[in-house]
Amino acid sequence: MSDLILDMPRKWKLYNRVRGVALSNERFQFIFKYEQDLLDVLSKVHTSSNWSIVLERWTEKPPDDYLQYLRVWVQMRNIPVNHYTPGTIMALGEFAGQVIDVPYDPEKAQVKDYVRVFVKFDVSKPLRRSK
Repeated sequence: MSDLILDMPRKWKLYNRVRGVALSNERFQFIFKYEQDLLDVLSKVHTSSNWSIVLERWTEKPPDDYLQYLRVWVQMRNIPVNHYTPGTIMALGEFAGQVIDVPYDPEKAQVKDYVRVFVKFDVSKPLRRSK
């Protein structure tokens, strides 16, 4: 925990603009000097020692699912061409969590060898690298 609290401000390049506080063995709080720094950090996915870190803005009365979900983009490859529909892509994306967005448009050129979905991933459930 102490390594994480010391390393994350360096990774974010926010020297002397954020400080960390250990709340328990599993939870910590970062206090930011500037609102924009907080918003920048919250807009990205962060990892430490190959573990994802769930960060959310502090609230006095957090909901039941507080710090339970991570919003991430998931890439899906090798989908048969006859299954390239927004509905099918959404259904396939649900293996990772609740689908929030499917930025696939069948009327536009597909230049990548993958499609992606934005999901709300439950961090309490294990996820395989591929399926």
